Amino acid sequence: MGATPHHLQRIYDSEATYQRPRIVEEGDKSIVVNKENWVQYLGNQRYERRTLGSSYLESHRFVSSSAYSAFVTFFSEEVQRLGVTGSLEKYVYNEDVNKEGLTMLTRVMSGAYVSSV
Repeated sequence: MGATPHHLQRIYDSEATYQRPRIVEEGDKSIVVNKENWVQYLGNQRYERRTLGSSYLESHRFVSSSAYSAFVTFFSEEVQRLGVTGSLEKYVYNEDVNKEGLTMLTRVMSGAYVSSV
């Protein structure tokens, strides 16, 4: 779209200041998400909200292991293997991943909405 590498780096540096870390707890490193078990890790991150603090990390305290890093790795590999469209078809739009309890399309749209607010 025409952005210079310098401009993209500035945006990245600014946004990175409030992104949560990929690894929160030492136990996070042992979690492996794959095609057979990805569903079992949905929603496994628990945290407590604090009333003070302006950044995400200041306002949330993580209290258990998170599969976030393992999900990033898994879905990055799936996008490489299936492409963006194939990954969305398989993990977001497919009827099997939108049954009660999974509702992947709702999860994705909720995440997109919340991040835009």
